[in-house]
Amino acid sequence: MKNFFLIILILLFNNISFGKQQSDSINLKRIEQKFEILEDQLKEVRRDELNYKLEKDLLKETYENNFNNISLIITFILGIFGILGFVGIRDINSIKREYMSELTNLKNLQNEIATKFKEFDTSKEKYDNELREILQTNEEQNKKIKVLELKEKISSLIKEKEYFSALEFCNVALELSNEDTFLLNQKASINARMRNYKDSVSIYSKLLEKDSTNNVIIYNLSEVLLLNRQREDYEKIIEEHKEMFSKKIDGKLLEIYSIVIAYQDKQIDKLKEYSISKIDIADLKTKRRKIDNWDFLDILLYLGNEPYSQETLIAQNIIWFLDGQISGNDFFKRTGIESPYEQAEKEEI
Repeated sequence: MKNFFLIILILLFNNISFGKQQSDSINLKRIEQKFEILEDQLKEVRRDELNYKLEKDLLKETYENNFNNISLIITFILGIFGILGFVGIRDINSIKREYMSELTNLKNLQNEIATKFKEFDTSKEKYDNELREILQTNEEQNKKIKVLELKEKISSLIKEKEYFSALEFCNVALELSNEDTFLLNQKASINARMRNYKDSVSIYSKLLEKDSTNNVIIYNLSEVLLLNRQREDYEKIIEEHKEMFSKKIDGKLLEIYSIVIAYQDKQIDKLKEYSISKIDIADLKTKRRKIDNWDFLDILLYLGNEPYSQETLIAQNIIWFLDGQISGNDFFKRTGIESPYEQAEKEEI
């Protein structure tokens, strides 16, 4: 019985020890869980503490910057007040009067500057116009000098009978002075000598329209019309200025024209008759111009380019004789016409 009781006590004790042991194990787990919770909370506290420190530094820096700015503004304001205190605060009306006075002065200055600027523009325009006039005058003078040089060159080329070159220079000169009467006359004359009679007639006609009383143009035009076989126009101009032609070289110009007309009409008898009447039998050896104040060159160039015939031969030689290039004997030898002296000798025989 005693042993049984002892066994029961041992069993109870063991049960109590086991229960206590189990209870301690549970408590230990709870403690560990709380410890983990506390550790997490500690980490959060440390993180919050770090954030707080950063925020504190930022706030501190911001505060310092703001403080500096505020200090600068206060210093600036104090400086203004100090200046005002030094100069003395003036009456607002006085400042306004000074402001208006300065504004008026500025407006007056602006008006003065505008006036000066207009005067400058006027002066500049005046000087520009004067400069343009000077340049234009200089250009015109240079052009005139160039034209004069070209005229001399053209005259020189005509004397040398370089008609093609003379015409080229004449065209250049007319580009500089297209209304120059001398140059137009030269161009018409050159065209006549190059047998461009149509162009020559055109130029002389235009010149005559501008100056209808110019005798030289009328004489030249009549000759070119005749050489170009414009007989109707030729006769018209002769009729319109009949008195003038009758007086030209004592009527001898019409005699010269009559030689050309007899040649063109193939009137060989008239050519012979006129030639014999002009040759002095008593002076068959002298070479002397029989008609002065007339240039036979245009007619000679015309006849020299005509087909050879007896009429051409007689017409050429009588013109040479009248121009003083050949003697009476030369004329009769070249043409084969018997002189009145030879005819008289035959009659005596």
